[in-house]
Amino acid sequence: MPAHVAAIHATHPAPNLLNIGDSEYLRSIATETLQGNIADWFTSTPFLTIKYGLIDADEQLRRLSSLVDNWDSYGAPAPSPLSISKAKSVLQTLCTNLIRPSTIVASASGGISIYFLNGEKSAYIENCNDGEQVLVMYDQRSTTDVLEIGTDIQIDDIARHLTRHLD
Repeated sequence: MPAHVAAIHATHPAPNLLNIGDSEYLRSIATETLQGNIADWFTSTPFLTIKYGLIDADEQLRRLSSLVDNWDSYGAPAPSPLSISKAKSVLQTLCTNLIRPSTIVASASGGISIYFLNGEKSAYIENCNDGEQVLVMYDQRSTTDVLEIGTDIQIDDIARHLTRHLD
């Protein structure tokens, strides 16, 4: 990590405060923003936390892009540039909606998986090497909902579906 980035992280740590389950907290921030100065909000911790989250996501995607075939020793294909590009697009959309993923990992079937965890409910977005994207939402009662992005839902609807499922 470059020294100037490390210094920023040291003075502005990115705690996982803005998970999707924190909707009441986000509403309170939005209410304070409407009553106060909008410029103050852009320099406040929630905005920086999300931006740092995206920077961290960029770094994770960069690391995942350097994987080679058989990265897991079981023959998994490396994430393709297309899957990384699609994952980055989803993350940018979610960032504008103040939704931060729990983790970003390479998929054993090839591509990038973005996970969102909240108690007994979970979801992930699978960004496949061929460009296909799928939103999978499930809970501990074995209830699963699978939506193909671009066919069943549009990229702009992901945040709404995630919020509804994980809240």
